[in-house]
Amino acid sequence: MDLDIIILGELNCDLLASSPETKSLREFISTFNLNQLVEKPTRITETTISLTDVIMTTNKNIVSLCDVLSCSISDRHLVYVVLTLKTPGLKPSYITIRSYSNYNAERFREDLAFVPFHIISMFDDLDDQVDTFNASF
Repeated sequence: MDLDIIILGELNCDLLASSPETKSLREFISTFNLNQLVEKPTRITETTISLTDVIMTTNKNIVSLCDVLSCSISDRHLVYVVLTLKTPGLKPSYITIRSYSNYNAERFREDLAFVPFHIISMFDDLDDQVDTFNASF
């Protein structure tokens, strides 16, 4: 079963900069087939702009929205993601019913007399014997 991976958080690694740490993080993203979804800066000061908060996933199809909201009380912005998840469907259940309104016991006994049940003993495997019985019956 393939599971979708989502990694998010503040990594103290500026993806807008050119540094060995940024190169390592980009290699990590590539190695594990991740998609980095945050594209806007997540921290803006008077002198710097950086992108240190990330949201990474292996499946972009489950993401309907990813964005950055500016915050008036901090120089750090809020990062969020909206996922499009489907609830697993229930497996169908089948009910077999029989109507005995036209049941004739004598005719049923006559029909059973012609079934070759002796061929069941030709099989050594119990599962084969059960299958043969069910098919014959």
